[in-house]
Amino acid sequence: MVKTRQPELPHAGDGKADQQRERSLSYLNAIQAGMCCKSAGRAPANPQRMVNAGICRNAAGAIWRGIIRPIRGARSRSLTILTQDRSRRARRGARRRKPSTGHGPLLPPLIVFGAVVLFGAAYVTYVLWPRWPDSPVTLNAPTVPIVVSGTVFNIEPAAIRMNVQRRPGAHERVDLSYMWPSLTPPDHAIKPTVGAPIDPNERLFVTIASGETTLPLMERLQTIYPRYLVAEPVAGPPGLTFRGFRSETPYQGEDLVFEPNAPEHFLARCSQKGVANSGTCLLERRIGKADVTLRFPRDWLDNWSDVASGIDRLIARLHPETK
Repeated sequence: MVKTRQPELPHAGDGKADQQRERSLSYLNAIQAGMCCKSAGRAPANPQRMVNAGICRNAAGAIWRGIIRPIRGARSRSLTILTQDRSRRARRGARRRKPSTGHGPLLPPLIVFGAVVLFGAAYVTYVLWPRWPDSPVTLNAPTVPIVVSGTVFNIEPAAIRMNVQRRPGAHERVDLSYMWPSLTPPDHAIKPTVGAPIDPNERLFVTIASGETTLPLMERLQTIYPRYLVAEPVAGPPGLTFRGFRSETPYQGEDLVFEPNAPEHFLARCSQKGVANSGTCLLERRIGKADVTLRFPRDWLDNWSDVASGIDRLIARLHPETK
């Protein structure tokens, strides 16, 4: 490799030397500015060109080290800082946009309120739900206390017609039946058949229900019934008076049967026609806030005094406090 030698610069202090020095410096500046780089790409034809090529390579290296490399380094650092800044902003945005779990500030109070409402509804349902013993009351058991509209009745289980009503406690309604004239509960072992049906004329049917929504019988006799009765009464069995209801009235087809001297003792509404008998009579008694309705055939009116005394005995047995 041919070593290049830098041209010797004249010493300072000489006029010619100063001029030559300035020309050399201008030449060197022009070389360092890259004006000779074009010729550096071609093979030099003489030593002077080889010198010029070496000087151009040195100038290009100086330009790279002094200008281009710092610029590229600054650009690389800028890109690194920009990337880091974007990463930090992305992380902060992700923290801000953390997915919501849906638990708002009102959710815990709503949960507590809903739990309280459900507990209250369950308690009310448990208290008000009708309950009866798991094992039904046997038919031969003694009387059981049954409450209707706050009034207590002592009823034999065998006299109760419906199985669901054979339990002690509160009831809205109780349906009973008794044999006549013994006033004993019917024998449930005897089942009706096609050839031997139950004779309704042998039984006294009793219904105990709430009387809070109806007027007492004596008030109806004074305020409601007179508006629908015929003008003239009709003679009935000894000791009874019959007064029919007019047509096109709520009670048409019925007669009002009562004891004239004591209507509160015996007062019944009897139909004028029946299916298996001459009609059916309904006699009511108010005990406390409960209405006791007794249903018997109209044919029994021939012995109405026995019917009245039998009803009195039965009422005293169902409700001993009745005077």
